[in-house]
Amino acid sequence: MNLDLPTRSERVPNDIEMLLFRVLQESLVNVHRHSGASMVDIALKRNPQTLIMEVHDDGRGIAPDPLDRLRRANTDGGVGLAGMRERINDLNGHLDIESSSRGTTLRVRLPLDYTDQSTQIDNPSRDTCAV
Repeated sequence: MNLDLPTRSERVPNDIEMLLFRVLQESLVNVHRHSGASMVDIALKRNPQTLIMEVHDDGRGIAPDPLDRLRRANTDGGVGLAGMRERINDLNGHLDIESSSRGTTLRVRLPLDYTDQSTQIDNPSRDTCAV
């Protein structure tokens, strides 16, 4: 597993932290169950307006027809994906899934529309997630 996180970042609201945790958890379960992957890359990127999390595996990918069904906003591809989509939509975010025979990438974009950016994270051993 490769992990690409910002070296230093401000805290995000608890609901975004929890959403990222749950989406990452479900993504890793799906990689384990379905992809046949030998590697997973996880990246977290942030700018002042948006937080983006990407989970990419090097597995067999998703066939075009099921992938099309998964991409449609009103179609759940399973309980896990439906829960992810619902949580992301609740925070006005966007879920994108790309897949080929070289693997699958799940990308979550979340708006950061809060104003309190005063809390800096200097101690990565804290119990809560910093992004």
